[in-house]
Amino acid sequence: MPIRGGKIWFAFSLVAFVVSFGIATALGFLKPYTNWDMVAYVGSAISWQEREPAEIHRKTLQDVEQGVSYKWRKEIAETNARSNDPERFVQNLPFYTNKPAYIASIRLIRAVGLTQTYSAATWIVAALSFACFGILLLFWQPEFMNRTFWLLVLAAFCWAGNHPLSNLARFSTPDSLAMVPIFGSFLALFRLKRPRLGIALMLSAIMVRPETVILAVMVAAICCWIDESQSPLTKVQSVIAGISSMVLYFLIQKLFGNYGYEKFFYYTYVNNIPNPAEVEVHLKLHDYWQALFSGLQHITADSRFIPFVILSAAAAYCHFRLRPAQSAYPWLLLLAWANFAVRFLLLPSWQEYRYYSVNYLLILIASCEMISGYYSKGPVDAPSRRVAPPHKSHAAHGETPRLH
Repeated sequence: MPIRGGKIWFAFSLVAFVVSFGIATALGFLKPYTNWDMVAYVGSAISWQEREPAEIHRKTLQDVEQGVSYKWRKEIAETNARSNDPERFVQNLPFYTNKPAYIASIRLIRAVGLTQTYSAATWIVAALSFACFGILLLFWQPEFMNRTFWLLVLAAFCWAGNHPLSNLARFSTPDSLAMVPIFGSFLALFRLKRPRLGIALMLSAIMVRPETVILAVMVAAICCWIDESQSPLTKVQSVIAGISSMVLYFLIQKLFGNYGYEKFFYYTYVNNIPNPAEVEVHLKLHDYWQALFSGLQHITADSRFIPFVILSAAAAYCHFRLRPAQSAYPWLLLLAWANFAVRFLLLPSWQEYRYYSVNYLLILIASCEMISGYYSKGPVDAPSRRVAPPHKSHAAHGETPRLH
């Protein structure tokens, strides 16, 4: 039913959205998080010019001291076994240099004079990217859900949970930047109906964070599988997108250095060996199961997990009650959970909740549209698959229940 004072409520929801994402962006600029990954990304940016390990190491510590603090350099950068020695530090960089678009953005921010250090550039990239991501969200026009309510949902989602979406603006990692081309790709595919732009943006997301290839290939696979009337891509476009994603991924690993999946898994989830280039690792099944169960405990402890499972179940119920002839949202919901599961099985990240922000967002979009579509069109009788008649109180006034 129509919302009374619609313009006033829409203005309120718009202000709430802008304030919510604006505060998150401001915190990214004013109170960013400091983590060791920032040291590695600074070293990666410097390594594009320098080749000598001693010089890379010296300039990295100098940059960190200038950009953060002398105390942080002494207590974190110089005490960590991965960065207290030039040779070992450079050996750790291939785990970070394989994100060329992110490294390039750090160098660009410093080159244009927004900051004098690469350390501060990592924060600026995160904060600016989060602001751009918020702008893209404004362009997502819901198909069934009332837009006023949708903006309020997004404003709340930005801060929901013990590891909220807003944290992306404060991390010296590529996660915030990756959200821009990833969500931009879905916006182009599902809203703007521009498949070439959608494919190009998804490929650029792989250059920001290579493991996005998992999502890209799954998007291509689902679009190839479902009927073209429901898919934003044709069969040919889906095949091209999938193959291009895999080729680009392996090309990045080849050109920008990589130790391979086995060593990456061991380094990330088993033991942060300080000298990975010198050590042969052999991943055992026991190591994988230990990492998997540890990650599973942390993922299910995320305060967003259970509510989003319930939300997805409600959306699935509404879909099977309504059974619309053509709808891409059930496939979008399936894609989000499938990508969540496959990525977790391959990379069972523990305490790295930011990796799943894009999945939660897609689940939120798909579920809200499916539930809103159900209440705007009405349930369907199971035997006849006909739309049930409107409620008596609405029928008396010649209205059909619908969210506006």
